[in-house]
Amino acid sequence: FFLLMWYFPSEVQLPGRSVQMQTSVDTLPNAQKWPSDLLVKHFAGSDLTPSPACLAVSPNGDVFVGVDMIGSLGKDAGKGRIIKLMDTNQDGQADKHSVFAMVDNPRGIIALGDQVFVLHTTFSSEMGKATGMDLVVFEDLNGDGVADGPSKPLIQNISSSKFLRSRGTDHATNGIRMGIDGWIYISVGDFGFHEAVDRSGKKLTMLGGGVVRVRPDGTDMEVF
Repeated sequence: FFLLMWYFPSEVQLPGRSVQMQTSVDTLPNAQKWPSDLLVKHFAGSDLTPSPACLAVSPNGDVFVGVDMIGSLGKDAGKGRIIKLMDTNQDGQADKHSVFAMVDNPRGIIALGDQVFVLHTTFSSEMGKATGMDLVVFEDLNGDGVADGPSKPLIQNISSSKFLRSRGTDHATNGIRMGIDGWIYISVGDFGFHEAVDRSGKKLTMLGGGVVRVRPDGTDMEVF
């Protein structure tokens, strides 16, 4: 991925005069125009992270990128993964990478110690159709850059399967963040969800968009 800055081309009409706005898109080739004290480097590109949908940076600088080749409107499984990018010599560019885990439609990542929390779409192995979205946690206890095994579900069915099948993930549950209070906050799109279940068995329904939070062990799910 690249660090990008967008300037929207337009001419703004103000009373009695018009103002021409910046018309170029500023990217790495134009980095010499940026402030001299801002160092910008190409960390990784589309050869490693095509179609990135989300990312998270661990405290040690490792970057986890959710690659979603399904896209926001696609409905076919088997096109998503989490890529771990590492800068082992600290020169600002990824020089090592691994496929951390295979997941469909990754839409949120939190990297915390040897745990990686991921929000993603689930599919039926029999029908090949979306069944919902889950918040899960992977572990990498041996630090080899690959998840040790299958993920552990923290919340299941936190998006409507009906709309995922007909519309894709464009208005589904997208985005997770760890708050300073230690809770995981989840951004729910206007698809909502019906009877999401946390690890304690608690169920919750949200008819529309909002914010849900849950503890990192998958308990005490609630509407924030």
